[in-house]
Amino acid sequence: MIQQIKRACDEQNRGSEQIVVAVEDIQQSTHINLEATGAMKEAVSGLFRQIEVLRKEMDMFKVDEEEVTELEETA
Repeated sequence: MIQQIKRACDEQNRGSEQIVVAVEDIQQSTHINLEATGAMKEAVSGLFRQIEVLRKEMDMFKVDEEEVTELEETA
């Protein structure tokens, strides 16, 4: 009976060790995902800044209807 209890305890210890390893893996994955999220946030912020610059640059090329009419009349 003592042998059975010892085997059961050993098996429980192995199971506990597997749980610890699994939790450590989850923590590592969470850390990696957090770092990736930070990098993605920086990339998206950079893209938004580039979009704003592009919009401002495109605004310089906009011609209103009056200017088009004037150009057509002088042509």
